Amino acid sequence: IATRIENAGIGKLEARKKALEEELRKRGYFAPEHKKPIPRYITRVGVVTSPTGEAIHDIIRNIQIRNPHVEIFLVPALVQGDEAPQSIAQSLMIIDRLGMDVIICGRGGGSPEDLMAFSSREVADAIYNCVTPVISAVGHEPDMSISDYVADLRVATPTAAAMQIFEYQKFEEDLAQRLSDLRGMLNHRIMEKELHLRRVKEQVDKGSPKMWLVKTGKE
Repeated sequence: IATRIENAGIGKLEARKKALEEELRKRGYFAPEHKKPIPRYITRVGVVTSPTGEAIHDIIRNIQIRNPHVEIFLVPALVQGDEAPQSIAQSLMIIDRLGMDVIICGRGGGSPEDLMAFSSREVADAIYNCVTPVISAVGHEPDMSISDYVADLRVATPTAAAMQIFEYQKFEEDLAQRLSDLRGMLNHRIMEKELHLRRVKEQVDKGSPKMWLVKTGKE
């Protein structure tokens, strides 16, 4: 005789995740007006992930390909298990105080149970309270964690997070274009000033006693 029925395994975890998601949504954790823009030019990247997983290697490799001048700072964290939520939250608080341009928080793929740490209240609170813009990069394309909703930017994978770093070659091209624009503006201003100076000189010459003497033939 059954007296009670409840979801087991992932069903129970998913129900808990949905309840937290709804609570945080009502509290404004996902509101667009709370999102901070990701800087265009990034020189210091903080990473919160496992120091031994594939994610950190993918992030480092792809950032160095795009821009070898970017500094990468890793604050290690457990990314699955009962202690993972607190570990990730603490690492986020540490890296947020170190003056990064952006923080990448995430891990590679795994089962829904493996990714559940990124749908915890501790991690959601830590991301929400970060002063530094946070990119959430958890799992693969279909995976959606609560950290994805709270973060300032969600990308599908850690590799995609690294692709947010501006390419150094493009930076050099932008710099060259801006220098060219600046030279053009300065040359234009110089020409305007020279023209104005000539006009002023003409006006001064017209009113000078010397011009009057020339005109009257008394010089």
